[in-house]
Amino acid sequence: MDITRFLELPVTIRKEVYFHLNGSFTHLNQQFTNTSLLSLISSLATPPFHSKNNEQLREKLYPTYAPYLEAFAFNSNLIDQWLSYSSWLRYDAIVIDCMRLNHLYEGSLIGPVDWIFLGGKIKLAYFDKFYLLQVWFSYQEYAKWIMEGGKDGDLILETEYLRFNTECFKPNMMIETYNVMENRKLLGFVSDVFFGEDEIEDDIFEEKDTLQKENNSIDEEISDALNTLESVENGTYKKRKTSSKIPTMSSKLNDKPLTKIIENLHKFKNIRNLFVRGDALYETMINAHGIRQVGRKVKYVVKTRTRTMQLLQLKYPTRFHVADFSRWVNLREVHMSGIEHADLNEFVLPKACKSLTISNSQNIIWWDIMGKISNFLPEKHRFEHSCYPLNASVQTCSSLENCAHRKLTKLKEDSITQDDLVRCRKEIWKIIFPLNYIQLNNVFSISSGTIVVPNAMYENHRIQLFGKSNINELIVI
Repeated sequence: MDITRFLELPVTIRKEVYFHLNGSFTHLNQQFTNTSLLSLISSLATPPFHSKNNEQLREKLYPTYAPYLEAFAFNSNLIDQWLSYSSWLRYDAIVIDCMRLNHLYEGSLIGPVDWIFLGGKIKLAYFDKFYLLQVWFSYQEYAKWIMEGGKDGDLILETEYLRFNTECFKPNMMIETYNVMENRKLLGFVSDVFFGEDEIEDDIFEEKDTLQKENNSIDEEISDALNTLESVENGTYKKRKTSSKIPTMSSKLNDKPLTKIIENLHKFKNIRNLFVRGDALYETMINAHGIRQVGRKVKYVVKTRTRTMQLLQLKYPTRFHVADFSRWVNLREVHMSGIEHADLNEFVLPKACKSLTISNSQNIIWWDIMGKISNFLPEKHRFEHSCYPLNASVQTCSSLENCAHRKLTKLKEDSITQDDLVRCRKEIWKIIFPLNYIQLNNVFSISSGTIVVPNAMYENHRIQLFGKSNINELIVI
């Protein structure tokens, strides 16, 4: 391929090419796909062969990159190939051009760039979706080659996509990286922070269940207190032994490096996007219900800075009745992915939040809108039904009898008085307030297979349905 001619192509064409690369600049990621699983197994079954050159590379380079390669130690051939690429890939013209366009599109092309600690120095690095390190640069190199080196469009010096990802580090490296960044005053360049925790998922629920039961028994405690007061007055009071153990919601969250980052999150003064993976961190950082513990709560100033929140791999975000985001006063977007079960009736969002996206999730209970507006609908109200294809390019069915698409059901405005119609729509907006955009992408199960949305949201294409779903009817009022 003629590199010069490729780089002279319009930005829109190069952007599409890089988008399909999906952040992988080599063929190494193919070893993780299902199509090459057999070849991977066969390679593992045979003893790895190390050439003299590979042995020299391992001896010279592996100790430096070991923290980011140990997760792939099961595949010796991959390590050898990665080490052979590592010396020159970061200087490749195509790679640098891709990073420039990613900067131009503010990280939306291939994703955020992470701060890491490599070779005793702070670097900016890009990882693919398998967390395999691709390229890295010093901040000076990144500023000169990526931020200032591009010739396409206007010069953009803002870096609203640089991320501090706790999943990139070993515990000791996390603290070391944080300390160096704090000393060098680099925390202000971080806009995204990612928290991930693989353990204690069940423990967090057991402890919070205990706390919930204690809250529910408050009436009994008040009754005991009144009985005690009465017995004191009667002179029959006997002191009882009390337990000194106070259950805490997150006492099992003992990852000290992680809790230190949480405690000092306010020092990331440019934080805009917060990523949280796992129930334990979600229940301590986001949905703590007012429970405060040093090192396990997010300071209010962080909640005022956060604009976007992404919640990943949660089992049951409304397990304890309410998913309360109201303290995140400037939160504008909520993205949820990998949710097992959630009840949207239990979500409390701040006034600034306008967008909700749910993707790759299992069981979602939609708002009980019809139950709330049934009192405003007269007995003679009517609906009109039509075909609503999954894809806008698909032609609608002329007859609903043999239609295999989902149905679009609209309330006939002439079957209801104007006052009742206004009351209905006002009640609907009150229920889904403050949202004005909802996107569902591969939400496999919606309660009853029916969703109800306001007419304005539907007409302005602010309700988006993508991928697979059991939704068979969309009701518009």
